[in-house]
This record gives sequence, C-alpha cells and structure tokens, in this order.
Amino acid sequence: MSELGKITQEHRRRQAVVYVRQSSMGQLERNVESAARQYGLRERAVELGWPASAVAVVDEDTGRSGASSDGRLGFKELVAEVGLGHVGLILALETSRLARCSADWHRLLDLCALTGTLIADSDGVYQPSWSPIDELLREILGQARQRQVEAFTDLIRLREEEAYPVTLARAWSAISGPPGEPYLRMFTRLHDTAGEPLWAGFRRTATTDWLAPLEDGLRSLERPELATVVLAVIRGLLMDLDATGDTARTNQAFDDFLTTIDSPSRSQ
Repeated sequence: MSELGKITQEHRRRQAVVYVRQSSMGQLERNVESAARQYGLRERAVELGWPASAVAVVDEDTGRSGASSDGRLGFKELVAEVGLGHVGLILALETSRLARCSADWHRLLDLCALTGTLIADSDGVYQPSWSPIDELLREILGQARQRQVEAFTDLIRLREEEAYPVTLARAWSAISGPPGEPYLRMFTRLHDTAGEPLWAGFRRTATTDWLAPLEDGLRSLERPELATVVLAVIRGLLMDLDATGDTARTNQAFDDFLTTIDSPSRSQ
C-alpha cells in the first residue's frame, strides 16, 4: 500500500504533530542540521495532505534524555493527545526518537493502534494497527517462523526407533496441544491478515515448508506422495480446532486418518 493509500480523511480531520527533540543541550547546540530537518517535517505533513494550520510542533523535550518519559512534558502531552483521538499523524525524524524507553514506546504504539493514529518519518508512513515499523515486524515474524519450523520439523522427522504413524500421532498431540498454541495463534492471524503485506509469499511458504520432512517420513512407508494429503489434513483439522475448540473430535479424526496410512508390508 502506498503512503497516501494509508491516509484517510479521518486522519486528516485530526492534527498532525511533529515531535522534535535532541537528547542533550550539547546535541542541541551541535546538531543544528538535525534540528532543522526535524522542524522541516512540517512540510512533509503538508505534502501528505494536512493543511499547515493543522500541523502542530511539540519541542518541549529538546535537551532532555529519551531514556525515560520522566520530565519530558512534550512526550506526555503527545501521549495524552493521541489517547484523546486528537492526532491523526505523528512525524519524527526517526521513529525510534519518539521514545527510547521501550515501555513508553509500547504505550504510545498501543494508543496509536487504538485510536488509528499513523506514524511517519522521512522514509515512510506506518500503521501501528498493523505494525509500527514494518521492517521490525518482518524480522520478528521471520525469527518466530524459523523457531516454529525448527520445532515442528523435529516433531515430524523420521525416527528409526518408531513407526512413522506413531511419529505423526505424537506430532499432532504437540502441535494441536499447549506447546503449539502460541505459534498457531500467531500464524493463523498473520495468515489471514498481515502476513502477505509484511512478507511477500508468506502464505505459500507457511503452507509448503513441512512437505520435505513429511515426504522423508512417509518414504519409510513407501508413500511419499501422501505428503501433501497429510499436510492438508493437519492444517484442515487445525483450522477446525481453532474454530470449534473441539479437541476430542479433531483428535479422533486424526487418529482415524492415520489408520488409512500403512506400509505395503503391513497391509499384505
């Protein structure tokens, strides 16, 4: 989505606020150019569609450390105005400049998401309801996805000491039970909403990344061609479980499905 595509008339009916600060008086004296660029964000707000009269500048925190919001009246005022729904856009030279203390940052982002307030810097316009900084969420999403893939791949990998249907039954118990809940909750939501905008090809990757270990395991039953079927059953039953919460029924359905998977040697 383009920058302007994220901005609605509702945003423009509210104020745009430029947040200006330097961490110390020394920086304030030395970084004249940085200060000028920060004040110059007023023009960026106008370019994004706000009338000049609707662009406010908050600069009470210049010369104050960003380690905490204590003593930073400008930041506290900004948080209050966002919470009241008076702000449609916050502009800063760097978005991290808004609050270097993570608790303050998260508080502001929560309010922005709640009130539909956009955040902008010189590089782009961000929607906290999706992500404050898309690159940051891509990194978080990638790391979480990697942990999920590693954990679930280990669950479905072939083990010499047990028949593969037993491996699949144990993997299903873990994936559909408490150990798998955090991953499934996160990625079900991302698959349905934000996954694609944040990570191009997310749905395809999230759908196919278990195929290889499933094929390896099913090869022990001389049925590697069933990998897609097994994956479809697992994902379908997980969707059922997420929608209905019927653990007993979905567990029974998976057990019934496993009875249809057998090696030629066992069926003879």
